[in-house]
Amino acid sequence: MGVSKRTLWLGASMGVIGALTAPAFAQDDADNGLEDEIVVTTERRSQSLQDTAAVAKQIDGDDLRKQGLNSFQDLATVLPQLNIGSREGNVEVFIRGIGDDNNTELSEPRSAILLDGLYLSRPRGLGSFFFDIQSVELNVGPQGTLRGRNATGGSLNIITRKPDLGEFNGYVDVGLGNFAQREYQAALNVPLWDNAAIRFAGYRLRHNSKIENVGDLTDIRESREVDDLAGRVTFLWEPTERLSLELAGDYLDQGGTGFGGLDYFPFFQQQADGNIPSQEIRDLNNPRQVVTQGAQPVQDAEIWGIRGNAQYDFGNFTAEYIGGLRTVDYFFNRTASDAFFPSFDDLIIGDNRADFFDTFSRVQFDQRSQSIIQEVRLFANDDQRFRWTVGGFYFKEYGTASFATTADRSFVFAGVNFDFPDVDRENYAFYADGTYDITENFRLTGGVRYTNERLKRTGGFGSIELFLFPNDTSGTPPNTFNFSCCAQHRFGTEGFQFAGRNRTVFTEDVDLTTAEGRIALFLGGVAQFGEDDTIDDLINLLLTEGPNQTGFDLQGREISNITPNFGSRRDEFFDYRVRLEYDVTPDMLVYAGVSTGTNSGGFNDSVTQANQIITPEFDVEEVRVVEVGAKSAFELGGYRSIFNVAGFWYDYTDQQFTILAPAGAGVSTGMGMSTDAGLVSLRQNVGDSRILGFDVDYTQQLPGNLTFRTNFQYLDTEFTNASQALVDTRFNNPNGPADTIPFDPVGNRLPKASALSGLVSLSQAVESNLGRFDWIVSAGFRTDYFLTIFNGDGTLPTIDASTFPDLSADDLTALQNTVAGNAGSSRDRVPGYVRLDIGAGYNPQDNLRFELYVKNLTDTAYSQTSINSPGLNLRFLNDQRTFGGRVRLNF
Repeated sequence: MGVSKRTLWLGASMGVIGALTAPAFAQDDADNGLEDEIVVTTERRSQSLQDTAAVAKQIDGDDLRKQGLNSFQDLATVLPQLNIGSREGNVEVFIRGIGDDNNTELSEPRSAILLDGLYLSRPRGLGSFFFDIQSVELNVGPQGTLRGRNATGGSLNIITRKPDLGEFNGYVDVGLGNFAQREYQAALNVPLWDNAAIRFAGYRLRHNSKIENVGDLTDIRESREVDDLAGRVTFLWEPTERLSLELAGDYLDQGGTGFGGLDYFPFFQQQADGNIPSQEIRDLNNPRQVVTQGAQPVQDAEIWGIRGNAQYDFGNFTAEYIGGLRTVDYFFNRTASDAFFPSFDDLIIGDNRADFFDTFSRVQFDQRSQSIIQEVRLFANDDQRFRWTVGGFYFKEYGTASFATTADRSFVFAGVNFDFPDVDRENYAFYADGTYDITENFRLTGGVRYTNERLKRTGGFGSIELFLFPNDTSGTPPNTFNFSCCAQHRFGTEGFQFAGRNRTVFTEDVDLTTAEGRIALFLGGVAQFGEDDTIDDLINLLLTEGPNQTGFDLQGREISNITPNFGSRRDEFFDYRVRLEYDVTPDMLVYAGVSTGTNSGGFNDSVTQANQIITPEFDVEEVRVVEVGAKSAFELGGYRSIFNVAGFWYDYTDQQFTILAPAGAGVSTGMGMSTDAGLVSLRQNVGDSRILGFDVDYTQQLPGNLTFRTNFQYLDTEFTNASQALVDTRFNNPNGPADTIPFDPVGNRLPKASALSGLVSLSQAVESNLGRFDWIVSAGFRTDYFLTIFNGDGTLPTIDASTFPDLSADDLTALQNTVAGNAGSSRDRVPGYVRLDIGAGYNPQDNLRFELYVKNLTDTAYSQTSINSPGLNLRFLNDQRTFGGRVRLNF
């Protein structure tokens, strides 16, 4: 059957079923109905949305622009199924609570992002690729038998505008907004000959920081300042009716100050201590107004890619090749202390104000990845009774990564360094899928996929660097030296530069059994010391004076924990789907299906335990999804209506999550001192879980060319079983039984999964002698959700003899004090909220349009993602109220 013969009353004004952004003003040719058919590619073939037996959504690119939605993160405001956050340049997508917030080179998204059907393994810079867009498609549920790399949550496909054959056209779009926003967009479509055309599109976005620095260092611009320049070229050639060739290239230069987080630990800690009443972040007068110290945050990313698509129609079937190369080169440097709120400046700064603002602890990400994708598939044409697809998929990624920190004005800790010059991942898969028309109204779909994936890391290391420098170096050693510990050092001050990916000294180049060798490795990570740094002089003192002085032991004063890293893992697995669908009437479809999804296992950064280097691994995670639904179109009071509903059940086994965990054992200094091991991000099989829910989508055309739309989703999520013993690391860095707090996730909700989320919108288009006016008002809402598996609502673990019977009274007291002192890390709950978005437009003539918009009218603040660890509650918030206007000239 292919595209159904059913009559559909779908309007381009809706954008698509399931998205509330599509206003009635998109109805160029429909006067009072939902007339135009919306076509999607959810099944990797063109198909009416109402014929698609699954929950799928589509948003028209023009409808996004008309409401001022100009970033990838904005999709979460119009699609209740999504929760999208951005953390230090990386986009984190959760679909029905399924996603991944691990941004390292060892992770893969659980909800896949595609650009024109091509998988993006590192979804950085997506916001600024969001221009000259045809549409965005959301496909919910496991996608293994048809697309991508077996995404268990679903996929988001960004579909760019293709060249128009035989036409010369284009547009220029200029926009201004608050935060000194300047937005420029243009496209030019040039016919080369009758069957070929090329399209050029460009985008420029600049705006000031959306975080306000109100501290003493007024010249420092905080995070979320944007300076992006992007371009795209697409060539289309159709030499015959059977053959189509498309080639595209894109480029993004991303500057500004990056997307850093804000530390709300002092705010929550003061509530735990009883100094202020219980409040939420949004209760602050201005939750994005902060006191900043240290260095200017800097982001510098260069992202580019080429991709090609070739199709040839053999008559009964079509052959398709898809291939692409993508490079992501990302650099981000910011102060490690970041920021805190002005109401707590006396508490934190105290009397040491000058030193506080002259502190340059910093963190740097320096990463590069290059991925290659090749895919070949054969598929039966839409007029066949059995519409089958078979194909093969190949993915290869090479990566280098460097993560480093400095601790300025510290007495012991100098920083961490993770440098990995060679990480590669390889995936190949074979799949087959098909739909058979048992009768004209009854269809059976089935599919299977085999996947083989390998992850390998060779070389590189992780280190925790600590030095015990002499207190007093003014005298002549050894008689007048003060050998006690420890002197404050300066590290990372103005002018400092890490070596990053340009490091040339690795563990194999030095003798790690000696302090001299470990120091050489440390120095190899520094390209240039800062102008006020003292750590270089102190290290030189250790090397030149220390070993020869009585009581001065170099081995005892350089105590870095250095772990060479390595790892390799291969997984293979099968997935399948089965679905039945039936046309009850020409305008009503019912369906039921079962599908599975699998994400490969992997390994983490190596750690040292009991004097042995181990590389913690995690196993595959599996999910089985059952979904039943119905889609219908009908008339109500003489006006067209759409009503779609779906219920679903997810059963997860050994679900993977990334949490902070101890990085091996603590380090003994040999001087009567010991240090904690520190925490690292470890991906682990946390446990089994289940998701129950339903999705409802209703659109009603009303008199006066009004359109009412609502889409909402209900989720009931719960961890049902723990895969292994877990540790609660929000309060301390455990080194043994005396400070280890166990954690059981059973009964907790999945992160970033509101019980109820939805949108309601009302839109209208009005024709007059003066031109055409249109407007849309949409209200989005979400009930509360948690940002981590800990489901932290501020409740502290019980630390007493009944819960820790093996601890001594002194150990109990110490652990109680530790937990109380880090209570500010115990909260990751985000209260429910409602946000309002408004858009309006005016066309005095067909080729000219003026638009105004307000996003987040009520200035609602909420957290999109977070990092919780001892003494840290780092949040990444949504944008505050933004408004602006645009003018577009078409030609």
